[in-house]
Amino acid sequence: MSQNSEEPATKSHYPEVYDHEKDELFLCPWMGVVANIKTLEKDGTYNWVSSSKLRDEFRSKGFNSLKVHNLGNFEGFSIVEFGNDYVREKFRNGKKDYFVAKNLGDKLYGWVARKDDYELHSLVGDHL
Repeated sequence: MSQNSEEPATKSHYPEVYDHEKDELFLCPWMGVVANIKTLEKDGTYNWVSSSKLRDEFRSKGFNSLKVHNLGNFEGFSIVEFGNDYVREKFRNGKKDYFVAKNLGDKLYGWVARKDDYELHSLVGDHL
């Protein structure tokens, strides 16, 4: 989904998009998109994983996660803000895995936010 080519006059409250190594566009500051952040309870209902629990879980795995913003939507998306020293690492279950999965199960899916995420007409794109 692409945006209209006309840009608003002021976009100061949006993250910058910059050209990284002239082949991929990433958001600055570093942000990640995490999908499927729900847990299935014994009674068959779903609950969302808290922002602080996700932040701490990412920190325990070596990511410099500063803040997690739960978007509160049915699909269970969150945006993770990383510190400036964040080194590009691949999540084990990435964007392609999320969109082709027939059964998401309880796995978390995550990826570094890029230009196409920023331009989405959705809660994720709006937040980025």
